Amino acid sequence: MARRPTRDPYARPAIQTLERLHSELGGQILENKQQHANLAEQMRHVEAVIKMLDPGYTCGPCQ
Repeated sequence: MARRPTRDPYARPAIQTLERLHSELGGQILENKQQHANLAEQMRHVEAVIKMLDPGYTCGPCQ
């Protein structure tokens, strides 16, 4: 019976690179969620000022 290697020595660098990429993408997602929260808060402030200046004004959806 032939012995099979438990790990392909050529595939391991690819796995490590993909793991690093996966981690980087996860970090970017977290950063974008924080940026989204900051931008949404700024929009609410702008909308509040618009309402102070013109109470009947209706803010449209984001484009």
